Amino acid sequence: MSYAPPLQPLTKEESDFAAENHDMVFRFLSKYRLDVSEYYDVVILRYLRACKNYCCENKLRQWAFSTIAFRAMYSAVYDHRRSLLKKQSISLDVPCEGGSLFGELLPDPKADVLQTVINRETIKEYLSERKTKS
Repeated sequence: MSYAPPLQPLTKEESDFAAENHDMVFRFLSKYRLDVSEYYDVVILRYLRACKNYCCENKLRQWAFSTIAFRAMYSAVYDHRRSLLKKQSISLDVPCEGGSLFGELLPDPKADVLQTVINRETIKEYLSERKTKS
């Protein structure tokens, strides 16, 4: 995720511009079939930054504001999803079914083939259960 300085308060002109175009946030969420309750907070700050930048930087006026806003919000969703993927980690000390620790089920080059297959299936079951709980 790229670093962006904190969003400065909008001027009256920028605030009015953001309010006039606020429906664009809902059009974006609808177009990409994103749940408003889940993604509104994800995209709104990038939308406001896009409003500020569009009002302040004349070079952006060569494109439609919708282009600038949609790219900013798309980037916000991408960054959000990427950060969620990074957060998914599994402790090797988590107990699995049968009382084994997750780390104990990882393949051992010295283990026999049957035990490796059993361990692999146990890991698959654990991960699928974990995914359905998320």
